[in-house]
Amino acid sequence: GLGGSADNYGYTYTVSFNGAYVRGDLVPLVAETTHDLGNPSYNGISGLNDLEFRGTFDPNGQDEVVIFTVEIVRDSKGALDPYDDYVWTMEGPNGVIMTAQANVTLEETYLARGISIKFGNTTGHAIGDRWVERIVICPGVNTTRGSYP
Repeated sequence: GLGGSADNYGYTYTVSFNGAYVRGDLVPLVAETTHDLGNPSYNGISGLNDLEFRGTFDPNGQDEVVIFTVEIVRDSKGALDPYDDYVWTMEGPNGVIMTAQANVTLEETYLARGISIKFGNTTGHAIGDRWVERIVICPGVNTTRGSYP
């Protein structure tokens, strides 16, 4: 289908996991044909889901799949400074590409390859709050029709 309601909103895919290598929790299956940064996965303890990913991903001729993860590693409760801290990582098919730690601020913070983040609050997060944004480059996908040529 072409993605309209008459076509039941497009294609249907079935994913089967077979064999002895599938164990434990599976990561969510995310299928996107554009660099939609508006729906990162949030796995939080505090319930304060206030992180926004921004920008346009620049693959720079490199990885077709990149995962950005932002995780709160220190909250301001009982700390000397009034900010929560986070660690961000950029991971590709061959493992971690970049990682850094910083204070949570209200300013837009550049990470890498055209992607930045912005928090809505500097405090109130809990250690372990985590956001994951998966970026998948789909060469050969016609995004105007949402189908392969």
